[in-house]
Amino acid sequence: MLYVAQDLANYGHYWGEPDPKHVSGLHEFALKGAQKSLKKFCSQEFVSCPAYSIHVALGDPVKEILKAIDQIETDLVVMSVHGLHEEFHSGSITQKVIQYSPVPVLTVNPAVKS
Repeated sequence: MLYVAQDLANYGHYWGEPDPKHVSGLHEFALKGAQKSLKKFCSQEFVSCPAYSIHVALGDPVKEILKAIDQIETDLVVMSVHGLHEEFHSGSITQKVIQYSPVPVLTVNPAVKS
């Protein structure tokens, strides 16, 4: 399981230069929260599949996902799709990972109930 928090410092040009201490605190909050949420989710949903690992990263989601593929040496990526328009069935991050991934990418639509 991988969660990537975007680096908020990259958005300073929208509202002015942010205070680095404040941005650092927000990043730490996001990463700790993600770690906690992933642990809870995995402990509930992956009981019968104990061979998982949890990773959190900070940066550009596409770059971090592609970097994790190499570092973790995964052989399959599973991502949700949540396109906002009916003609686009997945988001831009998912599309870019599909395009550049060296391994297969399985997409899952969370809106479809089994």
